[in-house]
Amino acid sequence: MFTAGRPRAHDGLLENLDLERTEGAFGSFLTVDELGRTSSPRVWAAGNVVDAMANVPVAVGAGSMTGAAVNMALVAEEFDAAAAAARTDARA
Repeated sequence: MFTAGRPRAHDGLLENLDLERTEGAFGSFLTVDELGRTSSPRVWAAGNVVDAMANVPVAVGAGSMTGAAVNMALVAEEFDAAAAAARTDARA
């Protein structure tokens, strides 16, 4: 005999962000792209809040990939800000 609890996302702290959700067989979970980006440009998610069937190794792997995407986005943002500042300095 095998038993299991019903998978449920514990993401109540995100309710006020009004992020897009996907309804599935196990309930409502955050909608993300392949990098873990949600419908908000500065919010990423991984693991059980986006995939009801994500066990620990899957959640860790998804978290690692999403963390890399967040880092990439932050580096790109800093680069764009530095490039804009350099253009402004060059005009002065």
